[in-house]
Parts: sequence; C-alpha cells; structure tokens
Amino acid sequence: MSRFAWVRDIECILFDWGGTLCRSERERDAMIRGIGEIAALLGVDDADTRTSISASLGNAMQQAYLAADADPEHREIDAAQVLQAWGEQMGLARRKQWDVARLVEKFWKHWQGCIEPLAKPVPVLAELRRRGYRLGLLSNVAAPSAVCRGELQRLGLLEFFECCTFSSELRLRKPHPAVFKAALDGMCDGQALDPGQVVYVGDSPRWDVGGAKAAGMRAVLFRSRATDWPEEDYERYRPDAVIDRLDELLLLFLARKATAG
Repeated sequence: MSRFAWVRDIECILFDWGGTLCRSERERDAMIRGIGEIAALLGVDDADTRTSISASLGNAMQQAYLAADADPEHREIDAAQVLQAWGEQMGLARRKQWDVARLVEKFWKHWQGCIEPLAKPVPVLAELRRRGYRLGLLSNVAAPSAVCRGELQRLGLLEFFECCTFSSELRLRKPHPAVFKAALDGMCDGQALDPGQVVYVGDSPRWDVGGAKAAGMRAVLFRSRATDWPEEDYERYRPDAVIDRLDELLLLFLARKATAG
C-alpha cells in the first residue's frame, strides 16, 4: 500500500498562517511604531524618556512571547495584561491618559499591514477549493481576531477559508489539543468530520506536526525558509508528508473525485 494512501480520506485541509502562507519580517518595526505611539499617548514628551520606556515595554512584550513559547499549558499572551502590568511597574498606569483598552487598540493598529504573502498562496488555495477540499485556518497569533481577519482580507486570503481559528480567541496556543479541537469543530458546521479526514499544513514540527498528530489529524510539514526550528524537533515530530513549496500540495492532493475511487 502507498504511504500516501491516507490522502484519499482527506476532506479538509487546515493551514497555519505565519511561516506557511505568510511571513512577518516587518513585525518588529510595526511593534516599535506601536510602542512609540503608546509612549506619545501617555504624554511622555522628553525624547530620552520616551526611548527608555519604549525599550522597557518592548522588552516586556518580548519576555511575554518567550514565556508563552515555554509555557507547558500553552497559554496565549494577553497584550492588555502585559501592558497593564508594565504600566503599573513603571508608574504610568496612574496617569490620566491611561486607558489600557485604547492603548492596546493603538498598538495592534500598527501591526496591520506588516504581514506579507509567502510565495503565492492564492493560486494554490483556489485550486484546492476547485478540487473539492474544504479549507480552514488555525494560527498562533496574539493579535485580536478582528485584526487578523482584516489582514487576511487585505491579503486576499479570507475568502478561501470556511473557518479561521486564532489562539487569541481561545487564549490557548498550538499544540494544545483544545486548539485543534476548536478548529475541527469550526469546520464541522453541523456535519460529522473525523480528525482522520483532516490534514494540517504548517512549518513547525512541534506546534503544527506534533499538535495535529496528537489530535488525530494528518500533518504535512512545510519546510519554510521563513522559519528555523530546533533540529531535535524535526527528529521527534514526524509528519505524514514533507513539502518545500506550497504548490507541491497540488501534487499530493488531487481532485477528490479522482482519489475517491
């Protein structure tokens, strides 16, 4: 039996976002701009002081991301909580300009527009849809879901997905099983969908391959040049297939009518 016989059972293809469909090389610059605006909104006029507190908030956000990566419970960061804790530590939360919801909104506003397509995902997604596959998105991302959907719309990707699941909505990150279950439930839409009928395509051996396989799904590893993971992760988490280009999915997933027989 072919080692790709499992492909015949696939009805739904879930995609990772960052490092698979898109890249975020300008994300750091966007965050710096967002942090700078927060400093300005707080009425910090002195240039040196603004630089100092911007660096402090940048470090707080970076530490929050690192803590989320290492968290055994896989909790997503809450930018509002990070900002509030930082503001209290710096004595800024006592200022009359302090409004954590407004400051967070301004921060994420600068994140919009920093995502760029990786290769050319639109033709691949369009062809997979034409071949009869249902498509969904599951992403680890701290940005609010409304901001994420806005970015997907701007990139011309949103229309291809029946359901988009973001870790910011669930407050949990891949590879937590609840994240994959939420994505599966979102794709069911009243129809029975077994995990074995779903394949997850992503670039992380641990988060994407490991998480999907633990949830009973199939997994395709995309060896993206946009990301680099620990070598031991590649040894530990084994995918069902490996691709080096996104359009190689079209060689793996033929028209469903053709594979069903």
